[in-house]
Amino acid sequence: MKAGRKIFAVLLLTAYWISCRNSSEVKKTTGADGEIIYRSGAGRRTALSLPDGTDMLMDSFSVVRIPAGFNQRNRDIFLEGSAWFTVHSSGTKPLVVHTRALLTTVLDSGTAVFRIEGYPKSPGEEADLLKGRLSITKSYHSGTDNEMAILEPGEMVMINTDIDLMEKEKMDSTELTKLRAAGHP
Repeated sequence: MKAGRKIFAVLLLTAYWISCRNSSEVKKTTGADGEIIYRSGAGRRTALSLPDGTDMLMDSFSVVRIPAGFNQRNRDIFLEGSAWFTVHSSGTKPLVVHTRALLTTVLDSGTAVFRIEGYPKSPGEEADLLKGRLSITKSYHSGTDNEMAILEPGEMVMINTDIDLMEKEKMDSTELTKLRAAGHP
């Protein structure tokens, strides 16, 4: 009887380990219109390289949609969640990251390194810039302001859609250190 319980416990733990391991991997699917969809699971970050040379580090529970024709017609990416980007300029087509509340465009300045956090159920979103230049606007028409913010290294934008407020701020050195320690140069 005790041996049966041990086998059951081992099987249960093995099934749990497999389900946790599978949930932390990125799942890649293709939509009906040819878009590629990446979904990250729980527990770890996942690195992706896009066809234009952009490197991404997706945080857990994030979704990235890349339309068909990416890097041919445009370089638009749609993000739900959080991801780091290392982007190299491509001359005529800027990389544009769409979230529910922000439209972030990499300005042609060589390499840009930044993080965007925009989970769908959160009223707040944030973009942090470590290297390069970014242009950030609200992705929706605002009744209060629709001003564009240009970010330089060490700056960030925060938005709260509940109160329709977008603010540009300097990141303090401790925040910058935390971001670098989180897995990106």
